Amino acid sequence: MGDRIVSSLYSDISYLHFAACFALRWLAETEIWTTEQNSDVLSRLFDLWKNSPLLDVQYMASLTISTLSLIERNQKPLPEPDPDSINFIKEQFLLDGSFKKFASLVIAFYWKKPWTDEDLAEKFKNIRTGLMRCERNKSLILKALESGKERA
Repeated sequence: MGDRIVSSLYSDISYLHFAACFALRWLAETEIWTTEQNSDVLSRLFDLWKNSPLLDVQYMASLTISTLSLIERNQKPLPEPDPDSINFIKEQFLLDGSFKKFASLVIAFYWKKPWTDEDLAEKFKNIRTGLMRCERNKSLILKALESGKERA
């Protein structure tokens, strides 16, 4: 089911992007389907968040990034960032909206940029989303950052 939903992220029909993000966000809650089954999904979600002309798609993509199950950093689930992507993450972190901030930190965790692991841990400690799945991810990331491990 997850793979079928992921294919909608690549559709030419932009309203399907929102629906696919929404479905993946809830599928993440079940932990039946994980990002490890299709690690490219993270790249596509980041692309939608950054480049979609629809604000609703941008929002849902950032929420989905925040709630998807985590995978090992050393699997490099995202391509190396260009300067524009780094600036985007920094800007999104400064905006209102806890999911944009949280998604920025998740992306930074995988990239190991633009913040050091120590700075990233401090930023994670100071953010609250109110969603159990985000809080679980936050706990796993903090544990990985504090122990210096690659696995969240």
